[in-house]
Amino acid sequence: MRKIKTYPNIKVISKARVTKLEIANGFVKGIQLQNGDNVRCSVAISTVPLPLLTQIAPDLPLEYTAQLKRIEYLGIVCLVFRLRKALTNNFWVNINDPRIAFNGFIEYTNLNPLPDLNGSHIIYIPFYTPVASERFERNDKSLVDEYVAALQNINPSFKTDWIEEYFVFRERFAQAICQVGFSEFVPSHETPIPNLYITDSAQFYPEDRTISAAILVGQHVAKMIVSPNRNSG
Repeated sequence: MRKIKTYPNIKVISKARVTKLEIANGFVKGIQLQNGDNVRCSVAISTVPLPLLTQIAPDLPLEYTAQLKRIEYLGIVCLVFRLRKALTNNFWVNINDPRIAFNGFIEYTNLNPLPDLNGSHIIYIPFYTPVASERFERNDKSLVDEYVAALQNINPSFKTDWIEEYFVFRERFAQAICQVGFSEFVPSHETPIPNLYITDSAQFYPEDRTISAAILVGQHVAKMIVSPNRNSG
């Protein structure tokens, strides 16, 4: 069994939906949770997509909220298959075939076999699309049927009995759309609220979304917070 490393003075609250950032006298004072709890804080870091931040922080300055709302996002539909057999020998496969809607897939277990899966194979198939598109709203079964047919085009020996289980995920704010002049209104990590910081994939610009970029952004904001020049409120 894997051991989970714990750290002193750190508390992780799971399954707790944030409903509001409480802002008073120009500073974040607490985070209200859906269950009614209020977590007091001296610093808050938002890692949610900017459109969600504007919903849970209605007391942000109106001009700043308008700036955040200028950034538009693509949604994403993700299918994850757990298979009895490997579909290919590759980790990442790009596709340019008019018969297949998605443009690639990632077979994670070809890079990391994941012993806990007992020999199963994981395939991740993303499809970026506007949330108003038909594909984003399409029912799960229709998507799975289409993707099964596509996988059979990729590997003719693939059969539906290879599928042990599948999952369909949708995210409304998956990828910021970098419009002309995008760099002029991408927000900085500091906000008009001195003890509120934001990290969002839009801030990776001009880089694309990568885990490396996310780590760098997190490290940068952490250094800003511990800076002796920070206004703590």
